[in-house]
Amino acid sequence: MPAAPGTTTREPVPVTITTRPLAQDEVEIIDDLDEIVESVMCSCSAGDDQPY
Repeated sequence: MPAAPGTTTREPVPVTITTRPLAQDEVEIIDDLDEIVESVMCSCSAGDDQPY
């Protein structure tokens, strides 16, 4: 959609969004647990008793 006459268009500005640390009495709900589990399974200490 073109800008109205006499106005300028503005470009989108990237914004970094960070999360705040959780307090001791808070919990974090994770909607995609597979993403967390995949990173945990990659361990350098894998062996017969700990395959991941």
